[in-house]
Amino acid sequence: NSLHVWVVPWVPFVDGSALLGTLLDEVRRVLKKTLSYLSKSIKNDVQFIENCVAVLQFWTDLYDAKVLQDLTSTLITPRFARSLARVNISITAHDQHWEIIDMLVQISECGLMANDEFLSLLEGEVLPAWAYALFTFIKEGGSDLSAMKTFYRDWRIRMFGRASLRHTSSQQLLRSDSMVCRYFYGGLCMIESSIQANQVMLDNLRPSHPTNSNYKVAMMRRAREHKGRRSAKDDLLEATTQDRGDHKIATFFEVVESFARQRE
Repeated sequence: NSLHVWVVPWVPFVDGSALLGTLLDEVRRVLKKTLSYLSKSIKNDVQFIENCVAVLQFWTDLYDAKVLQDLTSTLITPRFARSLARVNISITAHDQHWEIIDMLVQISECGLMANDEFLSLLEGEVLPAWAYALFTFIKEGGSDLSAMKTFYRDWRIRMFGRASLRHTSSQQLLRSDSMVCRYFYGGLCMIESSIQANQVMLDNLRPSHPTNSNYKVAMMRRAREHKGRRSAKDDLLEATTQDRGDHKIATFFEVVESFARQRE
């Protein structure tokens, strides 16, 4: 029987924070051992991640989010990165497989992965391949505008949701992230270069090869960015209490709206 079936019903009856703390510490050790065992025994990445989520999801109400996110970071994220790096990005819509990408969104939605790690996996393992696939298609003479538009639209909806619907927490996070928006704006510019048959513009948009990126590099970049923002915020707060010191960045909606206005 699963551990949560035995432990969770008794938590309301545990008298004293010290006893509860001891119980939760022991459960955390068992969870870590369980995930480690699954990592060694399940070779298929998708099946491994599914089993890990099944183990952890029952404990989100008992533990601080960081406790479970640390377990995810140590034991699940490396397998996620490996699997995402193997995803074949296809310009043809019906050839695209979404399973592992949808699982990444799912684990973010249920709070088992830290926001920066979620964004870094996309930035380091998925979006470089996405941009490179679109660039290569155009560079090699691909002129099917309908296929490019469908490719872009499908990924935009998958990442950002539809404008007319309420957005999930992960979609809101992606919409507010400058680097993710930058990739999609770059994709629009590549499509524009194809329409105009502008090879110079396309060459200037050449993305780096996907093998030059990974989620660890993206995590380090984000850490430096956060540190820089905190420093800038502190400097501005010294000058005025009215200015929060945040750097205003364009959201995806603003980028697309601006692009559309230029075409009117």
